[in-house]
Formats: sequence, structure tokens, C-alpha cells
Amino acid sequence: MQIEVIKDIDKFQKMRSEWNALLEASGVHNPFLRHEWLTAWWKGYGDGKELFVLMFKNEREAVGFMPLMRYRTKLGIFPVSAIGFFPNHWVEIGYFLKNDCDQAEAAGLLADLFIREKKFVILSYFRAGSNSLNSLIEAIRARRAYFRLVPKIAPYIEMTGDWQGYLKGRSYRFRAEYKKKLASLLKEGTLELQRFQDVKNHPEVFGHLKTISRASWQGLSGVAILSSEEGERFYGALFLAWGPMGLLDISVLFFNKAPIAYLVGFNFKGHFYVFDTAYDEFFKEFSPGMVIHNKLLEKLFPENIRIFDFGYEAEYKKRWTESAADISDLILCPKSFSGAVLAGLYAMKRILKKKEGVHAS
Repeated sequence: MQIEVIKDIDKFQKMRSEWNALLEASGVHNPFLRHEWLTAWWKGYGDGKELFVLMFKNEREAVGFMPLMRYRTKLGIFPVSAIGFFPNHWVEIGYFLKNDCDQAEAAGLLADLFIREKKFVILSYFRAGSNSLNSLIEAIRARRAYFRLVPKIAPYIEMTGDWQGYLKGRSYRFRAEYKKKLASLLKEGTLELQRFQDVKNHPEVFGHLKTISRASWQGLSGVAILSSEEGERFYGALFLAWGPMGLLDISVLFFNKAPIAYLVGFNFKGHFYVFDTAYDEFFKEFSPGMVIHNKLLEKLFPENIRIFDFGYEAEYKKRWTESAADISDLILCPKSFSGAVLAGLYAMKRILKKKEGVHAS
């Protein structure tokens, strides 16, 4: 096996059919590794970054891919040159190989490449326990390179039974609050949840999202996806690519026919991924975020959805579920002065945490 580095965006864009066919052959069911998602992200956020896509090859053909980029970032207060996934820190990502490929061989090639590059490698949102992550960790350990794993969780609902059964299983406080907020909204006017799954008329849906985003706390703080030109480019490219494929599932909550909340989701092989949500701050007292989540869940339960995936960890998501998948960030420090300094700081931090645990017990 060999690794070829692809830095030319035109070459990468022409690989869609080959990329998606290999992803399907790998048995990895992750929509965020699909070529359309990756190219949409790059169109939105690729400026100032260098493409560094890896193609695993044998003597005859490509057997796998890894979507990476070179970029500048910060680790703590330190600016560093890094290699990492692009959709960084947003969604679960990884690399994939055909089923008959040797994971250990691929991981060894990866580890050697990363060490040669002499840059920090930040691989965010790797599925903990996956064969690819475990093989890569073993290869890095064998080469005595310093790495750090940062554990995280990704909450999800396993959708068994029906909506009423699920709701009864939540806390009394959760049910009472939802009932109260819903009654308060209905007392003031009409409420309707609309789902846009075909997205043929995407300018109309885009308009709803932008209206809500501008009035949300994320938009007012300048951190909403649609509060930047990059975010608009990303969403525009994704709508064009995934809209006709039926992967987009966008819900908009209307109050008196005006849009007040949205939830952008992706429906892929019985797995519903929540990606982006926002609500108009004017309606905050009515908890439109809770209302739109529950209204959507009520519709999804009869649709044979197996998993409702909340994505990254956030405190408010614990109200809906106690279940969570284990996720890890893998940080590999280069054999350089800056790498040694940060590796030392990480090691010191880990020792201090252990001491704190001993004293606490």
C-alpha cells in the first residue's frame, strides 16, 4: 500500500464517483465522509487553507481516502501549523478503506507521514473504539511519538417504541415545561411545523433560515453559520448537492405564519443527524428550541428512524437523552521545539489532574 497526497482542488472535485463508491465499499455509513459534503465545506471554508487529501493505493487502484487539510490554528494560547480533518470540530469524521485492506498497514503509513510532516496533527471527532482510530494509536505508540487523546461524547436518542412512550420516559419537569410552553404559544396564536425534504425551492427555505439566524443569539453574536459569507457559500453548495438526493431534512417552526425557529438535519440510512438549530430571541420565553425538537421527534418516531443524533456535546441536550457515543480528538505533537513544549505541558496537566483525583478521593 502507498499514500498519494492530493493538493489540487480540481483533481479532488473530479473524484466524486470514485470516492463515494469506495466509501460504500468500506461499510462506513457516515454522510460526512461523502464527497458532496466535503466539497461543500471546502467551497465555504477552504480559503486560507491547503488541501491535503490522502489517497490510499495498492498496485492497481485506490483503496481508501482521508480528507485532510493544512491550516493555522491555536492549541491553547499557542499558534501552530497543523494538519487536520476539514469539517474540523463540527461532525464525526475519520478515514475509510475497502473491507479487505490491512488497517495496521494503512495506520503505519499514516503515522510515518504525519511524523515526516513535522506539524501538529489534530484529528477531531474520531469515533472512539473504531478500528481506524485504534490502529492509528497503535502505530503512533510503536514510533514513540507523543500524542494526546481528548475524550468527548455525542448524545443520541435510540428511537424505539413510539413518541408517547418516549415522552413518558422523560422527567416530569421536562414534560410539564414542554406542555406549558406549547400551551402558551397556542394561546397567543397558531403554530405549525413545516419540513422541507426535497428542497426544490431552496431560496425560500434559505430565506427562512437567514431570517431566524439573524434574530438568534448566535446571529446577534456573529457565530451563526449564516452570519458569514463562508457559511452562506457552504449552505448554498450543500443545498445544491444534497437537496436533490433527499438527504436534507429541514424543519421550520412558524408562529402566526412567521418563522421563529429552525432545525437543519440530515436523514441518512435511518440515522437522523441534527446539524444546526436556532430560534428568534424575541420568543425565548416560549422555548422554541424545545418545541421544534419535540415536534420533529413526534413526526420522526413513525418513520423508522433508528437514531436521532444530536451531534456535539452540549448541556441542554441531556434533557432529551442519557445515551451518548464516545468520541475522541487525537492530537499528535511533532518532534520539534514547539511540539516538545506542548507535549510537556500536556503531560504536566495530566499529572496534576491525577493528583487532584487522589486528593479528592
